[in-house]
Amino acid sequence: MQIDGPRRPEGHPDRVLDCEMMLEGAFRQLADTGERAGWTGDEVAQALLRLAQAHIEGRRADGESSGASGAGSFAAGEE
Repeated sequence: MQIDGPRRPEGHPDRVLDCEMMLEGAFRQLADTGERAGWTGDEVAQALLRLAQAHIEGRRADGESSGASGAGSFAAGEE
């Protein structure tokens, strides 16, 4: 699946939204693949959310910035 790169400069208020729209197709494809394998939609959603949170935490631990204000401000892993 082709994912286009950013069209706006870092720090632009719509850059994260643009990224979300670019990744949405791949995300849905991954979620659908998990469900076709037999996982429930809720299980897939919780797993993807936990993976995203672990990715954010790993970047922070490595000293990398989020690149956008508000990134990583959500609470993940709540059931």
